[in-house]
Amino acid sequence: MKYIITEDQNKILWLKRRISQQHPLLRDIIVEGFEYTNACDYNYPGGDKEYLEEILRDSSGTFVNSFEELYKVENDVYGVLSKLTYDYIKDNYGKTILDYFYDYIQHFCDED
Repeated sequence: MKYIITEDQNKILWLKRRISQQHPLLRDIIVEGFEYTNACDYNYPGGDKEYLEEILRDSSGTFVNSFEELYKVENDVYGVLSKLTYDYIKDNYGKTILDYFYDYIQHFCDED
């Protein structure tokens, strides 16, 4: 039996097959997010969740756009690819991102 899939479905499958092989790239993108997002700006109750959300959102978009095969896809497909990446990063790196946040706050942010 043959299955016919759309180009959009093919892009989603392409990412699903490769995302778990991209840990070095994902780590680099997340670390870059640490450099661009000042944790001290989120040093308030609930700021940890907002910081995590910011890093996840920006990192997932950067990751999707880093592949020529996925660059400039339609908005609805981009949303699916971004959400898939967001969930993957959250599941695999969420604790690391929050650990970084708490450590940074403790060592580098002045308490008011």
